[in-house]
Amino acid sequence: MYKLEELRKYQFFDELLNNNDLSNILDSLTGVILRNYLIDYVKVLIESNTPFSLGILDLDNFKSVNDNYGHQVGDLVLIDVAECLRKKILDKGLVARYGGDEFLFLVIGDYSYDDLHKLLDGFYDGSVIRKNVKFGELTLFVTATTGICDFPGNAKTYEELFEKADKTLYRGKTKGRNCFIIYVERKHKNIDVSKLITTDLYTMLYNLNFKFDHSNTFFDKIRNSANYLQTTKKISYCFYIDKNDDMFDIETGNLLFNMRLETLMNHENIFKINDINKIASIDKDVFEKLSSLKILSILIIRIKNIKDHYGYVVFAEDKVNRLWQVEDEAALFFFATIIKNYLVNNEDK
Repeated sequence: MYKLEELRKYQFFDELLNNNDLSNILDSLTGVILRNYLIDYVKVLIESNTPFSLGILDLDNFKSVNDNYGHQVGDLVLIDVAECLRKKILDKGLVARYGGDEFLFLVIGDYSYDDLHKLLDGFYDGSVIRKNVKFGELTLFVTATTGICDFPGNAKTYEELFEKADKTLYRGKTKGRNCFIIYVERKHKNIDVSKLITTDLYTMLYNLNFKFDHSNTFFDKIRNSANYLQTTKKISYCFYIDKNDDMFDIETGNLLFNMRLETLMNHENIFKINDINKIASIDKDVFEKLSSLKILSILIIRIKNIKDHYGYVVFAEDKVNRLWQVEDEAALFFFATIIKNYLVNNEDK
């Protein structure tokens, strides 16, 4: 929770506190600033042409925390993240609760891209997020997605600043969450947020099946379907592993290597992990082969029917430690199912 002396060093808040109690300025749950006061301060900085950067931090999959563990645990997560974020930038700027599981933070000063990258990288080292948070016997792994934009380099008004920070936040979500994006004009100027909105699940699965059915050879079917999934889900790689454990690059059809996954799968039909370094202690051979492909996180679905095993399909990410979502799992499971149906119907031909 912010203390009087921490806010009075800013002239705007010093004057505000002359006529307001501290409790009226702070969010009652998290103890960080209410968003309207931070927004007002941002506008003061813009009027005085003071350089700064505005970021939006959104906790990943927070609804599932409330749904699975209750709102009391959800509140404790919010309190922990808010306090850690406040301490992290205490000598650099301010934090506000924007609403729900979103926070605004302000970093005052003329920060370069590299400076901001180093700062945000520090959020993700386990001090603020990307960490285990313990509440009694319960342990939750907490991550977030962050977008940030600077003034005056990339925006001239609060509205423009927020819109660009929000755009980069949304871009981070489409890349799998658990990451930060710094606004860069040449990279993000023409991004249409409406086109980043995920295709609804029914449409995606219908189109996937259409791509598979209307391709010729088996590998054409896999390649065209996988390319559609990669584009729709913003995923770096999709691999096919046949029943002999031969792993193929779907894009080229090239055999990469033979890789047995049974130790990893442990007789389950799905395996997902957002940090493949954790695989090293499970199966060193699999870890080394995945590392050779520069993969950071992976989602694997077994291709099977009740009694027969036909291989695996794999989503892999090499840019971020992707948090695999339910829709990612559903899409890959459906892909595995149509491959299985094809193989079953054609195994005797």
